[in-house]
Amino acid sequence: MIKAKLRSIAQLQEFLNATQEISFTGVAGDSDVQRYEHIGRVLKRFSYTGLGKCERGVVLAYLRRTSGYRRSQVTRLVGRWESNRLAAVPLAKRYSRPAVPFVRKYTGADIELLVEMDRANEDVCGVAIVHLLRRAFLMYGDLRTSDCQS
Repeated sequence: MIKAKLRSIAQLQEFLNATQEISFTGVAGDSDVQRYEHIGRVLKRFSYTGLGKCERGVVLAYLRRTSGYRRSQVTRLVGRWESNRLAAVPLAKRYSRPAVPFVRKYTGADIELLVEMDRANEDVCGVAIVHLLRRAFLMYGDLRTSDCQS
């Protein structure tokens, strides 16, 4: 059965009853974009916002089956589509990888100091290391541990 020929809720129900398991295959790297486009086309074709509760359930089941997404993801995407359906691209990925994924918090000198304190104090816990670094700064004036005074 060709997807473009599915024009009524009854045909969708027949499709769901006739198929057990199908998987979405798209171009590598673009599969999410293609899935989003598919979901948007189906929702627009069946005028999702004007459907009754029973018909909406059939459309959602069809989208779950054909997109490969789980119920919660399809529900979120349909909600986003409903709020943006008048936009040129109602469904688009909203996230991307961060520009700087792992910001370095400690410098090489900080790590060397932690290793030195750990070895000198026989593998104590992190809280004890913080206490020792504060004491080294406050009582002995060790400037290497000046970041630990708070």
